[in-house]
Amino acid sequence: MKLETTFGQHWRAHPDARPIFEKLSSDLHAAEERWQKRYCEPFWDACRRLVQTPAPTITAATFKAMLIEAEEVWNDTELKADCMEIVEADFARLRGECSKPFDPAQWLATFEGYGGGYVVAPDGALRLVHSCDSELKNEACRMRKNVSSEQLRMIERHIKRENDDGSVWDRRLATYREAAQALRLHSDEPCDFEALSAECDAYEAQTAIHADAHVEALRKLLLTPAPNLRALRTKLDLFDDLEVADGWTMAPQAAAQLARDARALIAEESSC
Repeated sequence: MKLETTFGQHWRAHPDARPIFEKLSSDLHAAEERWQKRYCEPFWDACRRLVQTPAPTITAATFKAMLIEAEEVWNDTELKADCMEIVEADFARLRGECSKPFDPAQWLATFEGYGGGYVVAPDGALRLVHSCDSELKNEACRMRKNVSSEQLRMIERHIKRENDDGSVWDRRLATYREAAQALRLHSDEPCDFEALSAECDAYEAQTAIHADAHVEALRKLLLTPAPNLRALRTKLDLFDDLEVADGWTMAPQAAAQLARDARALIAEESSC
């Protein structure tokens, strides 16, 4: 519009307009290339990576199929795989997994790996607990919503069998002690690295790994029913010494489990 205003309706034929037009065209082309490199190429790369990643659930496979259609990933010349074959492989694999017998032990291990847990009420009823404040815990939330009533009963029976002999408590107490010892030993190591150095970053990364393992082991231990008064004392000491009630997201569930433990063990003592 500016060229037409300056040089008239037939500006394309004006000799003075051509250099300006060529400069504007070059600038536009450069801007489009920068925009593509900064925004489009990372998005296309993310699409290719996502499409080639095996879908973990039917929902994920469906999303992948919709993404392929909406973004025309099938037309991406840098994607060497066939999109139809990818989608078919996802659904075939997931169909096979859905036909496998439900394994309550495997389900519970996966659920806890995503940050979920459970508490057992005095009447024996199982309550699955989780938070939805992170990507992993969102997956725990999804698992809880998708478990059927019959599968929940199978999980309850599995937990009861393990809790009856105290084996779950013993394993989780041992895991917690190992995690606490590892964190303590790491914390005792000298840390005189220069701030922001590679050595300092590596040390802090290792600290985060040990701290996460310690918190996860503590969470599982506190949400495990105490099989006896000694175990309850251990949980009470940890709850108090580590100030679990001070801002920990699972503190209400842990406190509720302590109350259930106390009621169950007091009732057991009273009946003797």
